[in-house]
Amino acid sequence: MTAAWLKLIHVAALSAWCAGLIFLPGLIRRQARPDLAEEGGVHLRGFVRACYLMVVSPAAVIAIGSGMALLFVREAFAGWMFVKLAAVGAMVMLHVHHGRAIRTTGRRVPRAPALEAILLQLATVGLVLAVLWLALGKPDLDDSLFPDWARRPRPAAA
Repeated sequence: MTAAWLKLIHVAALSAWCAGLIFLPGLIRRQARPDLAEEGGVHLRGFVRACYLMVVSPAAVIAIGSGMALLFVREAFAGWMFVKLAAVGAMVMLHVHHGRAIRTTGRRVPRAPALEAILLQLATVGLVLAVLWLALGKPDLDDSLFPDWARRPRPAAA
């Protein structure tokens, strides 16, 4: 029963986090437009910041925390899980990038804001699809893909 509740929490939080990661680049690009520099831009900047701080970031923490709990409850120590964790790590890096972009909007103008937003969205969608494929498909990955230290358990502490 615990695993079912953890999975529900994990999927809900992951959905909110992924949606935020996909939509934030477009919102960040929009708030950087010069024609929104007046009052409307201030409100949009506040909205984007609030979304990041009050929705997307807590969803990320809950998704990662519940995912780590599921990892130990289900004992899913397989090759596909380690590749999935690497993809989640890349999603965390995108999350940090979005936070930095929100913080610096107004101080720097991206050279090609539309292209940057589209590339970030494509990267996010690719990572989300990779995580879904790995989690749902659980592909049987050859152990030789991983370094020797990752395939052996650590010796017990004395």
